[in-house]
Amino acid sequence: GQQGEYQQMTETFHNLLQKYPNSSGATQANFWIGWEAFKDKRYADAIAPLSAARQKNPSEYGDRVTPRLIFCYQTLNRLDDAATEVSNYVQPDAKRVSTVGDACSWLGQRYFEAKQYDKSEKFLSLLTKNMPADKVDKAVWITLGRDQTELQHYPEATASINTYLQSATDPADRAKAFIAMSAAQLG
Repeated sequence: GQQGEYQQMTETFHNLLQKYPNSSGATQANFWIGWEAFKDKRYADAIAPLSAARQKNPSEYGDRVTPRLIFCYQTLNRLDDAATEVSNYVQPDAKRVSTVGDACSWLGQRYFEAKQYDKSEKFLSLLTKNMPADKVDKAVWITLGRDQTELQHYPEATASINTYLQSATDPADRAKAFIAMSAAQLG
């Protein structure tokens, strides 16, 4: 079946890499080996070959590889690696945030839980500044507001929490927001 064909193809690529590690085909071989590992949900195995393909030919493989690497690092809970990949990916063009919005939100939440408010704010702001407000999960706004309060960016915190309140209808959610708002306003 198809699985057998893929396995055979992957073995062929592995052989090619061993015999001709610096050939132009090696880059493609790395890409396909990484791609297969990724498709098989073997995320730890996908990282090295995908990274190698991107390193050897960034113009051809950068955009194809980076979102997959970000997903691998997220799934493996490698926070700082995911953060580096996201930062490098969006640096040339902030519109790329739409491709990695889930990762930005995940990074923001995880850094917030780790009390690394500056890092949390960085990724959540990337999201809120480069996506339409209604496309951003409302939980992002309250976390961002709490980051900004911790960082003593009180006017920004108030604005973020207000944005959250515009879409929060549940009384418990609203109560949480008002508590966060009072902390920002006291600041």
